[in-house]
Amino acid sequence: MTRYRPFRPSGEPISGLTFAALSDAFVQWMRQYLTVDEDVYAIDGKRIRQPITDDDGKTRFVGLVSVFAQAQGITVDLAALTPTDNSELKVVQYLLEKLHLSGVAFSLDALHAQKNTVAHC
Repeated sequence: MTRYRPFRPSGEPISGLTFAALSDAFVQWMRQYLTVDEDVYAIDGKRIRQPITDDDGKTRFVGLVSVFAQAQGITVDLAALTPTDNSELKVVQYLLEKLHLSGVAFSLDALHAQKNTVAHC
């Protein structure tokens, strides 16, 4: 391809994006395809990078918590998961508040079977 068109990769366009801005744009885009109200939503967190122990002995990793509409087969929301900022429990509670879904079923890990999590539904 480079013999037809010189290509020099640039990190400028993507490096200017924050995760929050990209996540918000993704959610707005996916919400237009969300049509089934009586769906089952699976919410789960996954690490997307192997944990690293820094010089101070602290473990760092990057992860995502996503909300997946099972009947439609689409991810409708997601949030970052980091050990310094939040826990999976807090991120799931945040996403439940943000979604404002009623009359639906959620599939969650046993970790989330708590009164505080249910209160956010």
